[in-house]
Amino acid sequence: MYQKYRRNYEKASTLHHKLKESNQQYREILGRRRIELDGLLLSPIQRIAKYPLLFKELLKSAGKEGNARVEKKMSVFLEGLQIALEVVDMK
Repeated sequence: MYQKYRRNYEKASTLHHKLKESNQQYREILGRRRIELDGLLLSPIQRIAKYPLLFKELLKSAGKEGNARVEKKMSVFLEGLQIALEVVDMK
């Protein structure tokens, strides 16, 4: 599902900018919102990219505490997460 979102993100962003430039009613609707649509469209993409950083920090913490079992499981999870991100980035 994320991969489909990622593929369509650029189309949605382009359409949004075209409508902002050419459609007064669209601009008025956007003007009533507190949050920019650009940010809402981008946040899922930014969020998934932060997961490896989070798990790397958790992995460091597990290693400092000497919990080898947790460290091993988190290492395996992190490897899987990085592979998933590579697949998603292939579009």
